Amino acid sequence: MKLDVTEQTVEFTSGQRDGYCTLRSTQRCPLGDKGYYELEILGYDSLFPQYGFVSAAFHRMPGCSDEKVGDSVDSWSFDGENQKIQHNAQESQYDCMWKKGDVLGLACDLKDMHLHVSVNGCFDAPNGLLFTLSPDAVRDGLFAAFTGIQSKLRYNLGEAPFKHAPPSADSKGFVQFGAE
Repeated sequence: MKLDVTEQTVEFTSGQRDGYCTLRSTQRCPLGDKGYYELEILGYDSLFPQYGFVSAAFHRMPGCSDEKVGDSVDSWSFDGENQKIQHNAQESQYDCMWKKGDVLGLACDLKDMHLHVSVNGCFDAPNGLLFTLSPDAVRDGLFAAFTGIQSKLRYNLGEAPFKHAPPSADSKGFVQFGAE
């Protein structure tokens, strides 16, 4: 994986089905607040991208592994290549196909306990509210997280102006929350 913090890009370069890499924000959206971040797809390979959120209990390990965002009880993911959403290794259909150039908006509303996704600013179906969360599962907040094998993304946790509006005006970029 190649991370360029100046350009805010990450390039997943493993190329192996068991070589997933996951990045997680250092900032956590706390319960009672609303967080938002964007991912722009710069280069895309159809090898199970899973973008979303993880709780503090999500098992982190350096390097590559076979655990992805959405595989555990402590993570939730959106996958517009394979058209699925996933939590605790349970999949549901997501009728949206992402492509190179798309800007994905990922929002966690930890007041109403919802997760939302947009594509190029559109929260209309099949996007919008895709998960309702249990406060017990979230515990003390969520981190932005994304998993890939071969893709290139530009991430924006709020370091720059967002390209599209979050689902509510009181949403904050993840950089506005304290780092763990």
